Amino acid sequence: MTCSQLCCLMEIKHLSEKTPGVASVSLSKSLKLSKPSVHRLLRGLKDMGLIEKEYYGEASLTSEGNALAEKMNRRIDALIPKLDGAIVKHEHAYNAALVLLSGLEEEKFCCFSEYIGEERTL
Repeated sequence: MTCSQLCCLMEIKHLSEKTPGVASVSLSKSLKLSKPSVHRLLRGLKDMGLIEKEYYGEASLTSEGNALAEKMNRRIDALIPKLDGAIVKHEHAYNAALVLLSGLEEEKFCCFSEYIGEERTL
């Protein structure tokens, strides 16, 4: 999963807390991306089975997408204190965690989490 796809997935999770379906235009505004860019991201997430979306409809997380977003939220919450101030400025810690998570395969994340002293179950 690319960093952009992970950002989009996490934003859908965030926006869907307020309303069940998320419109592409809402994602475009909140992610500060063009509508065609958001459309490509949504198509990729749909192809991975992480969201459901009709052609002109709103996007919603599948159970698999929701589980992944929740897992990533736990990992982000664990990473931010490690990154904040020590490696990146406070205002960049969330984005740095997303970049890091998008680049690590599951096996590599487990090794990394042991290295930074976090539980393997993150």
